[in-house]
Amino acid sequence: MALAAIALVVLIGFVALAVDVGLLWSQRRQMQTAADASSNAGATALRYNQNYKSAAADTLKLNGFSDGVNGVTVAVNNPPSRGAYSGNVSYVEVVVQQPEPTYFLRVLGYNTVNVSARAVSSSITSPNCIYALDPSASGAVHTDGGDVLTSTCGLIVDSNSSTAITSDGSVTATSVGVVGGYSGTVKVSAGGKSGTVTTGIAALGDPLAYVQAPTVGSCNPTYPTGVNLSTGSLTLNPGTYCGGFTVSNSASLHLNPGTYVVKGGGINLSGNSSLTGTGVTIYNTGTSSTYKPISMLNDNGTVDLSAPTSGSLTGILFFQDRSITSTAANVLGGGAGKLEGALYFPTTPILLNAGQSTNAAYTIVVAKTINIQTNAFSINNNYSSLSGGSPIKSTALYE
Repeated sequence: MALAAIALVVLIGFVALAVDVGLLWSQRRQMQTAADASSNAGATALRYNQNYKSAAADTLKLNGFSDGVNGVTVAVNNPPSRGAYSGNVSYVEVVVQQPEPTYFLRVLGYNTVNVSARAVSSSITSPNCIYALDPSASGAVHTDGGDVLTSTCGLIVDSNSSTAITSDGSVTATSVGVVGGYSGTVKVSAGGKSGTVTTGIAALGDPLAYVQAPTVGSCNPTYPTGVNLSTGSLTLNPGTYCGGFTVSNSASLHLNPGTYVVKGGGINLSGNSSLTGTGVTIYNTGTSSTYKPISMLNDNGTVDLSAPTSGSLTGILFFQDRSITSTAANVLGGGAGKLEGALYFPTTPILLNAGQSTNAAYTIVVAKTINIQTNAFSINNNYSSLSGGSPIKSTALYE
């Protein structure tokens, strides 16, 4: 009987290990999953200057863990309180704890066991740099015969059409994700290795929706009806220009660093004209009657533009007013084109009509639809000139 009693205690111990410890590990896995999602939500909110604590807590609540309910305690820290990223304000830490009841372990004196999980997340530069946002268009990304789009980063197409990408030429990117399907030549090539196009992805939406539009000021009094340049050269300073820019023949327009609000009239380049500027953002806006798209038809001229490397519009070269809905395509390129920065046209189409100079360290294309009508448009992703990397971010789990 004594041996049986001792054996029974040992047996209960093994049952406790098999049942209670298994249940505790199952609960911890659930808690860890919730903590991971919560820290990602917090880091995403932090990136957009929103309330990271509320975002993290709401995500935990959706997963069944609310601070102060059923003994749950939650700590959301920025910066993390410990670990490899302690003190780094770019990271969000989530720690969840809850006492869990036991069953067989009660016999051994353990009524509850404290279970905890911890996760740390932060933003990283997105691997993607081309986004077509139209939710249903056929040919949301399109190349004509002989036209080539080559990118050293990824392509995302939100259209659910079975022909969301129509490539009569070819499209090559390090990754390609499309909600619907595609036709033609679409290739994935990264690090010398070939991959496959991923179809059926969830739509990602506008990756630059967080960027605040510049303030539209009073019209520049020197050019109250717009800048119309047909000869010579002209240098402009930042400000609001009503009536837009028209540059023709062999004229040359240079933009000093800063933000240029084009209020109605758009930009029209033709002939051998040139448009140059370093550290500039061009915000194209207007009313339903005055708005016009960007039109660069100066195939024998020069376009050499780069975005700011600091400030609230870091990396943003062209920014189209989000309230504008127009079917008129923005024609970008021009002769000897260099477009370094984000080409942001979330509610209008763009047409790339001239080759992109490889001197552009990076280019980001975000538009309703994207049409390539040039023999070669190259996109690089060297963001070394931007202290925070690409203006398009994603969130990653670090701990």
